Amino acid sequence: RFDPFIKKMKEIIESGRIGDVVYYSSRFCSYNILLCSVTKHQKDHPYSLPMDTIHDTDLLHYFTGRIPDRVYACGYQAGNLEFSSAPNFLDVIYRYNDGKLGAMSHFDYVVHPQVHDLMIAGDKGYIGGDCMTGEITVGSTDGSKETLTVSRDGDDIYRAEWQSFIEAINGEHSPENPAESAIVATLLLQCQIDSAKAGKEVDVAEAAKAAGLTL
Repeated sequence: RFDPFIKKMKEIIESGRIGDVVYYSSRFCSYNILLCSVTKHQKDHPYSLPMDTIHDTDLLHYFTGRIPDRVYACGYQAGNLEFSSAPNFLDVIYRYNDGKLGAMSHFDYVVHPQVHDLMIAGDKGYIGGDCMTGEITVGSTDGSKETLTVSRDGDDIYRAEWQSFIEAINGEHSPENPAESAIVATLLLQCQIDSAKAGKEVDVAEAAKAAGLTL
């Protein structure tokens, strides 16, 4: 949420340029996570994959402002790689009871070099973003298309995050992601895991109730 690239995408969406959001899709593919893992804990901890990629689950709520009603996830482990985790692939479909929004995510510990991109479609256009290059493409139903690149430094993103955290602790402003919002990503993460284990769709409201949460 402190990445200028993500903030720019959010700004474009909130400007109304692509209209009402009707579809969200994310893809986070990274064998690099396992290569860079110091402890290699993912090998012994099932479902580390959705935990490592929870930022994209948070972005679903951040960009759409909505909490899905149902979650279906399918996970599997495949490939002859030096490092792996169970599962090392996870596909997730989110369903909304009113049928006015569709969303899905793909995560894996296999693709290298890392691929991370987003697609958000509205009824007036779409916005696509390459998280690796910072390139954003905005298309319109009139056929026009604009491409821009947001330059940023990873260290600056972390500095901004910690600065905001310290200011929130000091009471200078409210947290960027307060508990009632942050818990959504954690709840959806649990729903992803529960669904993949059970092989069936999970009701988010029922999962929240079981966890003692009020959405």
